[in-house]
Amino acid sequence: MNSSVDGRILRAISKCWVSLVFLAAACSEGADSPTPDPAGDDATRDAGSLPSSIGGDGDGMMDDGLAGMGGEGGSDAPAGTGGSGGTSPGDGPAECVLNEGERADACPMICRETCNGSDDDCDGRVDEGEAALECDVPNAEGACTRGACLIAECEGAYRDCDGEVENGCETSIESIDDCGLCGNRCDFPGALMACTDGRCEAIGCVDDLGDCDDNVGDCETAINTLSNCGQCGQPCSELPNAEQTCETGSCEVASCTEGFADCNVMAGDGCEQPLNTAEHCSSCGMACDLPGSTDDDCSSGDTCLAGTCDEGWDECRGGRADGCEPLDTDTDCGECDRGCDATLERVVAAACDAGSCVIAECEDLFGDCDSDRFNGCETPTNTLERCGACDTPCAIPNAEVSCETGTWTCVACEPGWLDCRGGLADGRGTAS
Repeated sequence: MNSSVDGRILRAISKCWVSLVFLAAACSEGADSPTPDPAGDDATRDAGSLPSSIGGDGDGMMDDGLAGMGGEGGSDAPAGTGGSGGTSPGDGPAECVLNEGERADACPMICRETCNGSDDDCDGRVDEGEAALECDVPNAEGACTRGACLIAECEGAYRDCDGEVENGCETSIESIDDCGLCGNRCDFPGALMACTDGRCEAIGCVDDLGDCDDNVGDCETAINTLSNCGQCGQPCSELPNAEQTCETGSCEVASCTEGFADCNVMAGDGCEQPLNTAEHCSSCGMACDLPGSTDDDCSSGDTCLAGTCDEGWDECRGGRADGCEPLDTDTDCGECDRGCDATLERVVAAACDAGSCVIAECEDLFGDCDSDRFNGCETPTNTLERCGACDTPCAIPNAEVSCETGTWTCVACEPGWLDCRGGLADGRGTAS
């Protein structure tokens, strides 16, 4: 077969993947040339006799292996796939037309230039112009080189730190993790960091730390101690009656000496209040003021003790610690432990009034006749001396009488006397 026809047909088939219509047109152009012998030496061309643009890699094949492939892709990869050296669109030539002008032998089809390592548009250049448009990646200017997409230049403060072309220049070098350079982390011990103009800068210290040695590279000193409290070189001054702490970054009272307290909650004067006063007895604000007494005592600082009991009050039980008890109750009436209630002898109802026991009701046929309310209703009221009441005797002249029921009754007149008027109340009888 004529070598020029042979080259055009092989070039059209292997490089452009043209449609059947274009392939038929290319083949018909050499229809008058002799048909090659399949068994003859002309069936395959010597690699050295092919132009460099048509299988000139010495293996007798056209555009095999690396043709149209990016980077170091293997020979088994289909044309247009990207190897590990970069990325390639991999879609192959498109929008092709038959080349009927110059260089038609070397470039039978004119196609849109793509990133595949070939001169698709037959202008003598490879992967130029719009081929780079297929290499558009974030934050970067892409480029196509030898059929592979590469990053030509990163934009602004972005860099390609992971080496992956597909995600472009993915990392900002204005962060504390990548400051000025990929992987340059701003990490000063104990410091709050910032990345300013690509340089690591300490802008402060973390809580409870300070830069007390003027070394800009660290915050080395705890500032929650008694010698450095809140800031470098600021100690907590000694406070009266107190142990101090700076745990929160300020001088505070940790504990008080026994018998003292911080009642005004002002750290500056320590534990200012003794706890043995009438206003602050054993604790802040606990007054020593017991009921029914005066001159109460808190000299021990532990317990308030009753002083002198007021009139109508006495220390009946519980000791001085619970103060004095009133003497107008049913259990302490007029004095300690003297009851005034229905437990008194032959008493139905009684109550204590202003320290005096008042018996409201006695059992039948008994009365409180001795004015001692605390021995109850001690006197029978069914006798001739006290009949129905303490001061009511039963004495009828010239008659025998009885008061068994609490009411006097005439049993009989004495001999020689009669009740002529029908009543014995006046005791006047008539001699018989």
